[in-house]
Amino acid sequence: MTTLLFPLPGYWWAYAAFTGLVVLLLAADLALHRKEQPVSFRNAAVWTAVWVAAALLFGYVLYRFAASALGPALGRRTAMEYFAGYIVEESLSVDNMFVFALVFRHFDVPARYQHRVLFFGVLGAMVFRGLFIAAGAALIRFQPVLIAFGVFLIYSGVRLIFEKESRLDPGRSRIVRAAGRVLPVTSEYQGARFFTRLGGRLFATPLLLVLRS
Repeated sequence: MTTLLFPLPGYWWAYAAFTGLVVLLLAADLALHRKEQPVSFRNAAVWTAVWVAAALLFGYVLYRFAASALGPALGRRTAMEYFAGYIVEESLSVDNMFVFALVFRHFDVPARYQHRVLFFGVLGAMVFRGLFIAAGAALIRFQPVLIAFGVFLIYSGVRLIFEKESRLDPGRSRIVRAAGRVLPVTSEYQGARFFTRLGGRLFATPLLLVLRS
């Protein structure tokens, strides 16, 4: 789909408009949750509907543009490819909810701080995923790199098949242990802050460890 549509003039505007919409919604989400309070079920449901609607709207715009530029058949194919990818990603993200719950329980994160750490965690994941996708798209043009990626995926799949199931322990994470060595960590949460100063020294808070887990 990407190689088919990118050469068309004006196609990047669809992505630019969608990116702008996402940034606007993220800013609105952050502004509406400035107060440190638990997110209600109703609030979570409304925002879930907003994000799903944004994704569906982008798919419709993509279909209309592709259909007008390439014809109805290729327009439908482009839209189906997009929605197939979206459904797969949405399905795979469900298991992340269990990981979030496990990390929150392990660090005993108060409910009023959970939205903040989730917001910046998801935002960071989006930024780094975009960078990795861009880098990967550039690297797979070289045949040896594509073969190396394929071998790594096969190795990962075989390892998952034969590896014994184990529970995730966030406290044993290398990232968590490394963060504790770089900066001293406070024993208690300092509001919704990730960093704080005590006695003139910079400390990380347990919330930063949750974010990096």
